[in-house]
Amino acid sequence: MPRTNYIDLLQLIQRDTNLKRAASTNGGEYAGACPFCGGTDRFRVWPNQDTPRYWCRQCNAQGDAINYLQQRDNLSFHEACEELSIHTDNTYTSHTHRPKDAMNIDYTDCPAFKEPEWQTCATVFIRCTKEILHQTIGIDARNYLLARGITLNTMHSANLGYNPFDRREEWGSLPVWLPQGIVIPWQISNRFERINIRRPSGTPKYINAKGSANTLYQHDRISFQKRVIMVEGEFDVLLLGSYIDTSQYCVVATGSTAGGRFLEFATRLYQTQQVILAFDNDEAGEKASQWWQSKLPQNTIRLRPTHKDITDMFLAGENLADWLAQSETYSQAS
Repeated sequence: MPRTNYIDLLQLIQRDTNLKRAASTNGGEYAGACPFCGGTDRFRVWPNQDTPRYWCRQCNAQGDAINYLQQRDNLSFHEACEELSIHTDNTYTSHTHRPKDAMNIDYTDCPAFKEPEWQTCATVFIRCTKEILHQTIGIDARNYLLARGITLNTMHSANLGYNPFDRREEWGSLPVWLPQGIVIPWQISNRFERINIRRPSGTPKYINAKGSANTLYQHDRISFQKRVIMVEGEFDVLLLGSYIDTSQYCVVATGSTAGGRFLEFATRLYQTQQVILAFDNDEAGEKASQWWQSKLPQNTIRLRPTHKDITDMFLAGENLADWLAQSETYSQAS
Protein backbone atom coordinates (compact mmCIF):
# COMPACT_ATOMS: atom_id res chain seq x y z
CA MET A 1 0.00 0.00 0.00
CA PRO A 2 1.18 3.57 -0.61
CA ARG A 3 2.79 5.29 2.34
CA THR A 4 0.95 8.31 3.72
CA ASN A 5 2.94 8.90 6.90
CA TYR A 6 4.80 11.85 5.37
CA ILE A 7 1.62 13.69 4.44
CA ASP A 8 0.47 16.44 6.80
CA LEU A 9 -3.02 15.06 7.43
CA LEU A 10 -3.79 17.86 9.87
CA GLN A 11 -3.09 20.53 7.26
CA LEU A 12 -5.04 18.62 4.61
CA ILE A 13 -8.20 18.34 6.71
CA GLN A 14 -7.93 21.85 8.11
CA ARG A 15 -8.66 23.16 4.61
CA ASP A 16 -12.23 22.02 5.27
CA THR A 17 -12.75 22.35 9.02
CA ASN A 18 -11.12 23.94 12.07
CA LEU A 19 -9.28 21.49 14.30
CA LYS A 20 -7.95 22.06 17.80
CA ARG A 21 -5.68 19.88 19.91
CA ALA A 22 -7.87 17.96 22.35
CA ALA A 23 -5.55 15.33 23.88
CA SER A 24 -2.06 13.85 23.75
CA THR A 25 -3.29 10.42 22.60
CA ASN A 26 -1.11 8.80 19.90
CA GLY A 27 1.16 11.81 19.62
CA GLY A 28 -1.66 14.33 19.66
CA GLU A 29 -5.41 14.14 19.09
CA TYR A 30 -7.24 16.97 17.27
CA ALA A 31 -10.97 17.61 17.28
CA GLY A 32 -13.43 19.66 15.27
CA ALA A 33 -16.58 19.61 13.17
CA CYS A 34 -16.82 16.66 10.80
CA PRO A 35 -16.35 17.71 7.14
CA PHE A 36 -18.74 14.97 6.08
CA CYS A 37 -21.71 14.92 8.46
CA GLY A 38 -21.31 18.27 10.18
CA GLY A 39 -21.25 16.76 13.66
CA THR A 40 -19.48 19.18 15.98
CA ASP A 41 -18.04 17.00 18.72
CA ARG A 42 -17.09 13.53 17.42
CA PHE A 43 -14.55 14.07 14.65
CA ARG A 44 -10.97 13.21 15.61
CA VAL A 45 -7.61 13.32 13.81
CA TRP A 46 -4.33 11.72 14.90
CA PRO A 47 -1.77 13.30 12.54
CA ASN A 48 1.40 12.20 14.34
CA GLN A 49 0.92 8.45 14.75
CA ASP A 50 2.80 6.03 12.46
CA THR A 51 -0.11 6.03 10.01
CA PRO A 52 -1.98 9.32 10.44
CA ARG A 53 -5.71 8.69 10.72
CA TYR A 54 -9.06 10.41 11.16
CA TRP A 55 -12.38 9.09 12.46
CA CYS A 56 -15.86 10.50 13.01
CA ARG A 57 -17.71 8.66 15.73
CA GLN A 58 -21.02 9.99 14.37
CA CYS A 59 -20.97 9.12 10.64
CA ASN A 60 -18.06 6.63 10.88
CA ALA A 61 -16.02 8.34 8.15
CA GLN A 62 -12.46 7.17 8.74
CA GLY A 63 -9.12 6.43 7.13
CA ASP A 64 -5.90 8.05 6.02
CA ALA A 65 -5.14 10.92 3.65
CA ILE A 66 -6.02 8.86 0.57
CA ASN A 67 -9.34 7.82 2.05
CA TYR A 68 -10.06 11.42 2.99
CA LEU A 69 -9.77 12.69 -0.59
CA GLN A 70 -11.67 9.69 -1.91
CA GLN A 71 -14.59 10.42 0.42
CA ARG A 72 -14.50 14.21 0.15
CA ASP A 73 -14.18 14.52 -3.64
CA ASN A 74 -15.60 11.16 -4.76
CA LEU A 75 -12.23 10.19 -6.28
CA SER A 76 -10.94 6.81 -7.26
CA PHE A 77 -7.96 5.40 -5.36
CA HIS A 78 -5.55 6.36 -8.15
CA GLU A 79 -6.97 9.89 -8.44
CA ALA A 80 -6.56 10.47 -4.71
CA CYS A 81 -2.97 9.20 -4.91
CA GLU A 82 -2.30 11.58 -7.77
CA GLU A 83 -3.70 14.56 -5.86
CA LEU A 84 -1.33 13.70 -3.00
CA SER A 85 1.61 13.02 -5.37
CA ILE A 86 1.79 9.43 -4.17
CA HIS A 87 3.00 6.69 -6.48
CA THR A 88 1.42 3.29 -5.89
CA ASP A 89 4.88 1.70 -5.62
CA ASN A 90 5.36 3.48 -2.24
CA THR A 91 7.30 6.42 -3.66
CA TYR A 92 6.43 10.04 -4.17
CA THR A 93 6.51 11.65 -7.57
CA SER A 94 5.18 14.59 -9.53
CA HIS A 95 1.68 14.82 -10.96
CA THR A 96 3.04 14.15 -14.44
CA HIS A 97 3.96 10.55 -13.54
CA ARG A 98 0.46 9.20 -13.07
CA PRO A 99 0.12 5.39 -13.17
CA LYS A 100 -0.53 4.49 -16.81
CA ASP A 101 -3.65 2.46 -16.11
CA ALA A 102 -5.33 5.05 -13.84
CA MET A 103 -7.62 6.34 -16.62
CA ASN A 104 -8.82 2.82 -17.34
CA ILE A 105 -10.63 2.43 -14.03
CA ASP A 106 -14.31 1.61 -14.53
CA TYR A 107 -16.24 4.64 -13.29
CA THR A 108 -19.48 2.64 -13.50
CA ASP A 109 -18.31 0.39 -10.68
CA CYS A 110 -20.48 2.13 -8.10
CA PRO A 111 -24.06 1.92 -6.74
CA ALA A 112 -25.32 4.69 -9.04
CA PHE A 113 -24.79 2.29 -11.93
CA LYS A 114 -25.11 -1.09 -10.27
CA GLU A 115 -27.85 -0.88 -7.65
CA PRO A 116 -31.46 -0.36 -8.83
CA GLU A 117 -32.48 0.54 -5.29
CA TRP A 118 -30.03 3.46 -5.31
CA GLN A 119 -31.60 4.79 -8.49
CA THR A 120 -35.12 4.38 -7.11
CA CYS A 121 -34.29 6.32 -3.95
CA ALA A 122 -32.42 8.99 -5.91
CA THR A 123 -35.43 9.46 -8.20
CA VAL A 124 -37.78 9.96 -5.28
CA PHE A 125 -35.37 12.37 -3.58
CA ILE A 126 -34.95 14.48 -6.73
CA ARG A 127 -38.68 14.61 -7.40
CA CYS A 128 -39.44 15.77 -3.86
CA THR A 129 -36.65 18.33 -3.59
CA LYS A 130 -37.48 19.80 -7.01
CA GLU A 131 -41.01 20.51 -5.82
CA ILE A 132 -39.76 21.99 -2.54
CA LEU A 133 -37.43 24.41 -4.37
CA HIS A 134 -40.46 26.11 -5.93
CA GLN A 135 -42.46 26.29 -2.70
CA THR A 136 -42.33 29.01 -0.06
CA ILE A 137 -39.74 27.09 1.96
CA GLY A 138 -37.39 27.18 -1.02
CA ILE A 139 -37.47 30.95 -1.58
CA ASP A 140 -33.97 31.61 -0.18
CA ALA A 141 -32.49 28.87 -2.35
CA ARG A 142 -34.30 30.20 -5.43
CA ASN A 143 -33.09 33.74 -4.75
CA TYR A 144 -29.54 32.44 -4.30
CA LEU A 145 -29.68 30.82 -7.73
CA LEU A 146 -31.39 33.78 -9.42
CA ALA A 147 -28.72 36.14 -8.08
CA ARG A 148 -26.13 33.93 -9.79
CA GLY A 149 -27.79 34.16 -13.18
CA ILE A 150 -29.60 30.83 -13.06
CA THR A 151 -33.16 31.39 -14.29
CA LEU A 152 -36.30 29.60 -13.19
CA ASN A 153 -36.43 27.84 -16.55
CA THR A 154 -32.87 26.62 -16.05
CA MET A 155 -33.66 25.44 -12.53
CA HIS A 156 -36.56 23.45 -13.93
CA SER A 157 -34.71 21.95 -16.90
CA ALA A 158 -31.71 21.01 -14.73
CA ASN A 159 -34.03 19.43 -12.12
CA LEU A 160 -32.47 21.51 -9.35
CA GLY A 161 -34.04 21.04 -5.94
CA TYR A 162 -33.84 22.07 -2.31
CA ASN A 163 -33.43 19.79 0.68
CA PRO A 164 -34.69 21.81 3.70
CA PHE A 165 -33.06 19.74 6.45
CA ASP A 166 -30.29 17.22 7.09
CA ARG A 167 -31.44 13.65 6.86
CA ARG A 168 -30.11 10.12 6.69
CA GLU A 169 -31.63 7.48 4.46
CA GLU A 170 -30.93 3.95 3.32
CA TRP A 171 -30.47 3.79 -0.45
CA GLY A 172 -30.32 0.09 -1.08
CA SER A 173 -27.32 -1.22 0.83
CA LEU A 174 -25.89 2.25 1.51
CA PRO A 175 -26.46 4.64 4.42
CA VAL A 176 -26.69 8.03 2.70
CA TRP A 177 -26.32 11.40 4.41
CA LEU A 178 -28.27 14.17 2.67
CA PRO A 179 -27.47 17.58 4.16
CA GLN A 180 -29.58 20.69 3.84
CA GLY A 181 -28.90 22.56 0.65
CA ILE A 182 -29.48 23.02 -3.07
CA VAL A 183 -29.69 19.67 -4.80
CA ILE A 184 -27.88 19.30 -8.14
CA PRO A 185 -28.60 16.03 -9.95
CA TRP A 186 -26.20 14.74 -12.60
CA GLN A 187 -28.67 13.04 -14.89
CA ILE A 188 -28.04 11.32 -18.22
CA SER A 189 -31.24 10.05 -19.85
CA ASN A 190 -33.17 8.33 -17.05
CA ARG A 191 -30.17 7.63 -14.85
CA PHE A 192 -28.84 9.75 -12.00
CA GLU A 193 -25.07 9.38 -12.07
CA ARG A 194 -24.38 11.69 -9.17
CA ILE A 195 -26.28 13.85 -6.73
CA ASN A 196 -24.42 16.85 -5.37
CA ILE A 197 -25.70 19.14 -2.63
CA ARG A 198 -24.52 22.73 -2.16
CA ARG A 199 -24.78 23.48 1.56
CA PRO A 200 -25.80 26.97 2.76
CA SER A 201 -22.99 26.95 5.32
CA GLY A 202 -20.27 24.78 6.76
CA THR A 203 -17.42 22.88 5.16
CA PRO A 204 -17.08 21.25 2.79
CA LYS A 205 -19.51 23.35 0.74
CA TYR A 206 -20.48 20.42 -1.45
CA ILE A 207 -21.49 16.91 -0.44
CA ASN A 208 -22.40 14.21 -2.92
CA ALA A 209 -24.69 11.34 -2.06
CA LYS A 210 -22.73 8.22 -1.19
CA GLY A 211 -22.63 5.84 -4.12
CA SER A 212 -22.46 8.58 -6.76
CA ALA A 213 -20.26 8.16 -9.83
CA ASN A 214 -17.29 10.37 -10.69
CA THR A 215 -18.25 11.44 -14.21
CA LEU A 216 -18.62 14.79 -16.00
CA TYR A 217 -21.67 16.96 -15.49
CA GLN A 218 -23.71 17.06 -18.72
CA HIS A 219 -21.21 14.88 -20.60
CA ASP A 220 -24.02 13.71 -22.89
CA ARG A 221 -23.75 17.09 -24.65
CA ILE A 222 -20.18 16.51 -25.82
CA SER A 223 -20.12 16.40 -29.63
CA PHE A 224 -17.28 16.19 -32.15
CA GLN A 225 -18.94 19.10 -33.97
CA LYS A 226 -18.68 21.45 -30.99
CA ARG A 227 -16.15 23.26 -28.86
CA VAL A 228 -16.28 22.16 -25.23
CA ILE A 229 -15.93 24.53 -22.29
CA MET A 230 -14.73 22.64 -19.22
CA VAL A 231 -15.30 24.16 -15.76
CA GLU A 232 -15.30 22.90 -12.18
CA GLY A 233 -18.77 23.74 -10.88
CA GLU A 234 -22.27 22.89 -12.04
CA PHE A 235 -23.52 26.45 -11.41
CA ASP A 236 -20.90 27.72 -13.88
CA VAL A 237 -22.30 25.29 -16.46
CA LEU A 238 -25.86 26.46 -15.93
CA LEU A 239 -24.84 30.13 -15.97
CA LEU A 240 -22.77 29.84 -19.15
CA GLY A 241 -25.66 28.08 -20.84
CA SER A 242 -27.31 31.50 -21.23
CA TYR A 243 -24.28 33.00 -23.02
CA ILE A 244 -23.21 30.35 -25.51
CA ASP A 245 -24.38 29.36 -28.96
CA THR A 246 -25.42 25.77 -28.22
CA SER A 247 -24.91 24.84 -31.86
CA GLN A 248 -21.21 25.72 -31.49
CA TYR A 249 -20.43 25.15 -27.80
CA CYS A 250 -21.28 22.87 -24.91
CA VAL A 251 -20.25 23.16 -21.26
CA VAL A 252 -19.30 20.34 -18.89
CA ALA A 253 -18.14 20.35 -15.27
CA THR A 254 -15.72 18.07 -13.47
CA GLY A 255 -17.26 18.68 -10.04
CA SER A 256 -13.75 18.78 -8.55
CA THR A 257 -10.34 19.53 -9.98
CA ALA A 258 -9.68 15.80 -10.38
CA GLY A 259 -13.15 14.76 -11.55
CA GLY A 260 -13.98 12.91 -14.74
CA ARG A 261 -10.47 11.70 -15.49
CA PHE A 262 -11.38 8.58 -17.39
CA LEU A 263 -10.34 7.22 -20.76
CA GLU A 264 -13.87 7.38 -22.16
CA PHE A 265 -14.18 11.11 -21.54
CA ALA A 266 -10.64 11.86 -22.70
CA THR A 267 -11.33 9.99 -25.93
CA ARG A 268 -14.57 11.84 -26.57
CA LEU A 269 -12.97 15.20 -25.82
CA TYR A 270 -10.06 14.35 -28.13
CA GLN A 271 -12.54 14.12 -31.01
CA THR A 272 -14.12 17.54 -30.43
CA GLN A 273 -13.27 20.78 -32.22
CA GLN A 274 -11.58 22.26 -29.15
CA VAL A 275 -11.57 22.06 -25.35
CA ILE A 276 -11.54 25.40 -23.53
CA LEU A 277 -10.20 24.89 -20.01
CA ALA A 278 -11.99 27.48 -17.87
CA PHE A 279 -11.15 26.00 -14.47
CA ASP A 280 -10.98 28.32 -11.46
CA ASN A 281 -8.30 30.99 -11.44
CA ASP A 282 -6.26 29.45 -8.63
CA GLU A 283 -3.47 26.93 -8.13
CA ALA A 284 -5.81 23.93 -8.18
CA GLY A 285 -7.42 25.19 -11.38
CA GLU A 286 -4.00 25.56 -13.00
CA LYS A 287 -3.03 22.01 -12.08
CA ALA A 288 -6.30 20.66 -13.45
CA SER A 289 -5.75 22.56 -16.70
CA GLN A 290 -2.21 21.23 -17.01
CA TRP A 291 -3.46 17.67 -16.54
CA TRP A 292 -6.01 17.93 -19.35
CA GLN A 293 -3.53 19.74 -21.60
CA SER A 294 -1.10 16.85 -21.12
CA LYS A 295 -3.78 14.38 -22.22
CA LEU A 296 -5.26 16.50 -25.02
CA PRO A 297 -2.31 18.61 -26.22
CA GLN A 298 -3.62 19.08 -29.75
CA ASN A 299 -6.90 20.90 -29.04
CA THR A 300 -6.90 22.55 -25.60
CA ILE A 301 -6.51 26.18 -24.58
CA ARG A 302 -6.52 27.71 -21.11
CA LEU A 303 -9.05 30.52 -20.66
CA ARG A 304 -8.71 31.86 -17.12
CA PRO A 305 -11.65 33.54 -15.41
CA THR A 306 -10.89 37.17 -14.56
CA HIS A 307 -12.07 36.43 -11.00
CA LYS A 308 -11.94 33.17 -9.06
CA ASP A 309 -14.53 31.48 -11.24
CA ILE A 310 -17.16 32.27 -13.86
CA THR A 311 -19.90 32.89 -11.32
CA ASP A 312 -17.72 35.42 -9.51
CA MET A 313 -17.16 37.13 -12.85
CA PHE A 314 -20.90 37.39 -13.35
CA LEU A 315 -21.41 38.75 -9.83
CA ALA A 316 -18.71 41.36 -10.50
CA GLY A 317 -20.55 42.55 -13.61
CA GLU A 318 -18.11 41.11 -16.15
CA ASN A 319 -19.36 40.46 -19.69
CA LEU A 320 -19.17 36.69 -20.08
CA ALA A 321 -19.80 36.78 -23.83
CA ASP A 322 -16.83 39.12 -24.38
CA TRP A 323 -14.65 36.97 -22.14
CA LEU A 324 -15.59 33.82 -24.01
CA ALA A 325 -14.86 35.54 -27.33
CA GLN A 326 -11.18 35.59 -26.29
CA SER A 327 -11.06 31.87 -26.99
CA GLU A 328 -11.75 32.64 -30.66
CA THR A 329 -8.71 34.93 -30.70
CA TYR A 330 -6.54 32.26 -29.11
CA SER A 331 -7.73 29.70 -31.64
CA GLN A 332 -6.90 31.96 -34.61
CA ALA A 333 -3.47 32.74 -33.16
CA SER A 334 -2.66 29.06 -32.85
